[in-house]
Amino acid sequence: MKIISTNKRVLHDYEVIEKYTAGLVLKWYEVKSIKSGYVNITNAWVKVRMDGTAWIENIDIPLYKKASLAQIGNYEQKWPRQLLLSKPEIRKLAERTHKTGYTLKIIDIFINHRRYIKITVGLVKLMKKVDKKTILKEKDQIRDADREIRNIVFK
Repeated sequence: MKIISTNKRVLHDYEVIEKYTAGLVLKWYEVKSIKSGYVNITNAWVKVRMDGTAWIENIDIPLYKKASLAQIGNYEQKWPRQLLLSKPEIRKLAERTHKTGYTLKIIDIFINHRRYIKITVGLVKLMKKVDKKTILKEKDQIRDADREIRNIVFK
C-alpha cells in the first residue's frame, strides 16, 4: 500500500468516528496524474445524492502533463467524481449525515496491492476548541516524558 496524499487537516480539526475504503471512477489521464502524485484533497468532501450514489466534491486532480487537450476535450480539475461503495454502506452514510451533525471527509488517497487507486473516507464530527487543547496537552506531556526517559537512559 502506497499512500499518495494525506489530509492532515481533517485529523486535526475533526474527530474520526468511522473509516471506509472506497474506489474511484476515473479516466486514464486522471489515474496517471494521481499516480504521479499530483492530487490535492485538502478541501474535498463526500456528498451522498438522493439517487443512492456517493460523489467526491472539490477534489483537485490537475491534467496529466503528457496528455493533450485534443485527446481529452474540455477538462475541469475539480469535477465531481463518483465513489464506488456498496449500497448498504451508502445508505448507512446517508442516514448518519442527514440526521446528525456528521460529515464525510477524505482522509487519504492510496494505491492498494492490486495497483488500484483507493480513498479512505471518514465519517467525522467537528472537534471543539476545548477538545483540541486537551489533545495537544496530552501530546506535549507524552513528548516531555519520552524526552526525560531518553535523557536518563543515554546519560
